[in-house]
Amino acid sequence: SKGNPKTPLDGVGSKLSADDLKKYITNPKSVKPDSKMLANPNLPAEDLDALIVYLQTLTKK
Repeated sequence: SKGNPKTPLDGVGSKLSADDLKKYITNPKSVKPDSKMLANPNLPAEDLDALIVYLQTLTKK
């Protein structure tokens, strides 16, 4: 699969809580001031919740 090798999502589900993921997705610079990720403040709540559920399945094996 493709992705950014500098910031892989491997294990993100075991590193960050649902609240932390939500905060990072909607306003990444509030969590990491030098983040290059774009903010997604208008992502519909249903989509945000689904994304967080998915990200939480990405745990280290």
